[in-house]
Amino acid sequence: MDISRDAPSPLLRVPQSPPAAASQWRVGQILEAVVRPPGPDGPTLQIGRETIAVRGELQLPAGERVQLQVMAVRPELSLSLVRSPGLDTLAESSRSLLPRQAPISNVATALQAVLNNAQARDALSPPVRAAAEALMASLPGPEAVSRPEGLRAALLNSGLFLENKLAAAVSGTTPPVDAVRGDNKALLANLLNHVFRALTAQPRSSQGGEQPPPNPARPSPPPPPSVRLPVTAEPGQVLTELGRQADAALARIQTLQIGLVAQETQPPWMFEIGVRNNNDTDVLQFLLDKEQTPGEEADKAWTLQLSFDFRELGPLHCKLVLRGTQVSANWWAERQDTAAEVGNQLPLLTERLRELGLEVGGMRCVHGKPPKAADPDRSDGGRLLDERA
Repeated sequence: MDISRDAPSPLLRVPQSPPAAASQWRVGQILEAVVRPPGPDGPTLQIGRETIAVRGELQLPAGERVQLQVMAVRPELSLSLVRSPGLDTLAESSRSLLPRQAPISNVATALQAVLNNAQARDALSPPVRAAAEALMASLPGPEAVSRPEGLRAALLNSGLFLENKLAAAVSGTTPPVDAVRGDNKALLANLLNHVFRALTAQPRSSQGGEQPPPNPARPSPPPPPSVRLPVTAEPGQVLTELGRQADAALARIQTLQIGLVAQETQPPWMFEIGVRNNNDTDVLQFLLDKEQTPGEEADKAWTLQLSFDFRELGPLHCKLVLRGTQVSANWWAERQDTAAEVGNQLPLLTERLRELGLEVGGMRCVHGKPPKAADPDRSDGGRLLDERA
């Protein structure tokens, strides 16, 4: 939410009959709300279980969480947007990180190219090489993330929860070494630190062709969308590119963390897990959402969207919907042969889900790309993710 400190807070009026809960509201009370897509009567807000249409200037995207102050309840309910310094700080941080971010698969691909080349690998200083190998070793394989315990471990080590683990270490509930062991964010920071030290220790090129080392405390230029690191380049150039890619992966993790903090306890939540598949590295993207409609909590549907792109399968997407004990899933495979193979395995997936006590609804796989809303740009999904086609 970007509201100028000097600008007056927009006043929002509720011209229709106020919701029943409004009878308990008092002037000056602060309400938590979520911006919903505008309806025929104008901007729409969800306050608790109530969805209300308002009149006034509300130029915020759907899904934005805001605070409202009750300005009047009679003769007409009036609300005012409250400036939230915390959310403003998060927005400013997000704006600085977005141009720099890149998935962890980029730096992993670059590291794999260097480590697979004996000359390039030997040119790395021992600390950089050890940091690179530790990061690569921390990335789970497809078999690991197909199991509940493996998926949980991968999610905990994705970097999103590093600060929580460090806090547990400070309180004494977790050994400090366990807090950072295998954590992607900690390992990326360690790699970037050693790369920076190695670059600053190198003599300057007499031809001036080397780029200055990336400063971890300052934004670096955005990395290329795909990584093709020339491992035969000068060691300084290789280190510089590794530093940029490590910084970009850290920015991506921090961007996801900001999203989780901004959403607090309300979905949607987005997660990413780097997966090492032989010499390739891909990112599993998860988007977990909950139906935001009035009604009993037990009747609301949870939606899990999953996307990945393994070399042998091509881009594959899934949208799984769970409502109580009823589950349905739609798969989209961008390769014809993958769509056919997944389709052949759906009866087995259906049988496994029924063995878990679930009532299986629609289950299909089509060739093509998913609708935009089902393709995360992009939790522990429980036992459902253990039953894979």
